[in-house]
Amino acid sequence: MVLPVQSEILTQGQGIFTMMMPTVFMNARIAHLPLDVAWTLQGAASLAAVAAVVWTYWRRRDPVLSVALFVTATFLVTPYAFNYDMVVFGWVIALLHEQGSEPLDDRLAMAVWTLPITAMLLGLFGIPGSAAVLAAFAVRLLWRLKTGDAARPARSGEGAAAGHPAIPGPIPAA
Repeated sequence: MVLPVQSEILTQGQGIFTMMMPTVFMNARIAHLPLDVAWTLQGAASLAAVAAVVWTYWRRRDPVLSVALFVTATFLVTPYAFNYDMVVFGWVIALLHEQGSEPLDDRLAMAVWTLPITAMLLGLFGIPGSAAVLAAFAVRLLWRLKTGDAARPARSGEGAAAGHPAIPGPIPAA
C-alpha cells in the first residue's frame, strides 16, 4: 500500500510532499526537470555520498565529523526522505558545536538545522535548494576531515595503511 503512494509522489512530483523532501531528486522535480534528469542527478549525488562515506571510514578519522558526514550522506543518498526525518541533525549539530567550529561551520549548521522549515518555504515558491544546503554541509565536513588528517601525524597500523578500514571511535591523544 505504501509503495504506490511513494511511487506517485516521486513520479508526479506535486503537492505538499514535494516541499517536505530535501532530496536531490525532489529538488530536481521542484525545478521542473524531467524525471530521467532527476533520477540521473539523484544517482550522481548518491554515488558521491557513498564515496565520501567510504573515504571517511577507510581509516580512522575524527569520529564526530565522520558521523556527521554519515548522517548528511544518508539524506543525499536517498530520493525519498522527509523534513521530519531531519530531527537527527539536532544531535549532529550539538556534537559539532561541542567540538568547536569556525563561523562558516556555524552558519552551515544553522542552515541545516532550519532546513525542515526553510525547505517548505522555498518549495512554496518553487525554489529548489535544500539539497544544495546538505551538499554544502557535506563538502565542508569532508574538508574538515581532510584538513584534520593533514594536521594529525599518521600512526602505524592505522586504516588503509594496515590494509583494512578502521572502526570509528575516539582518537587517542598523541
